[in-house]
Amino acid sequence: MMSGATITDARERFAAIQIALAADPDRCEIKVGFASLTAEDSAAELIKRADAELPTTSRR
Repeated sequence: MMSGATITDARERFAAIQIALAADPDRCEIKVGFASLTAEDSAAELIKRADAELPTTSRR
């Protein structure tokens, strides 16, 4: 959760984290999905939308 951040802010932040992880000699990566919370959302609905955004391929 990134309170006050837009989807664009979150994508940029996690892209920077991924670059830092890839530069480490013990390469690793993370996969994240993004979704904005709406007033009508349940936790399950929010998680379902974020899960649908997860990348399905590896960058390696």
